[in-house]
Amino acid sequence: MRFSPNGKNLILTNKDKTIKIYELNTGVLLRNFSHQNEIKTANLSPDNKHLAFVERNVSNAISICNPGKDYCSNVRKLGFHNDNITSLSFSHNGKFLASGSKDKSIKLWSLDSKAFKVSEDKDRSISQVKINPNNKIIAANSLEQVHLLNTMVL
Repeated sequence: MRFSPNGKNLILTNKDKTIKIYELNTGVLLRNFSHQNEIKTANLSPDNKHLAFVERNVSNAISICNPGKDYCSNVRKLGFHNDNITSLSFSHNGKFLASGSKDKSIKLWSLDSKAFKVSEDKDRSISQVKINPNNKIIAANSLEQVHLLNTMVL
């Protein structure tokens, strides 16, 4: 479960192989996507144009699609890690997606070119990643450590 980047929606992944998006103010179910596999985690871009998700049975792959009312079109694999993906975070402009993994890496993906932009290997599994509002810093944590990555330098 997570809030959308714009703070207006709640995104739920369920064992029933669905991704549900609710409007927070009204509690209305806005979107209900069914998938062939159970979803581990999902995140919606700030402009609502992209839905990124990780399937439980292929937990090292990032899938992305264009969400409609009741289905996702153009479902495709964005990229892979060498171990389970633990966290996804969209940039505030909706052009990049950061991912963290148990493989101890942090990656930044371009949604326009689908190219991998940044890789930073750490000494411990990454549990969470977030991109700051100006899209220049990725914050990641692994146990008691916090890592700050300047996306302009890397």
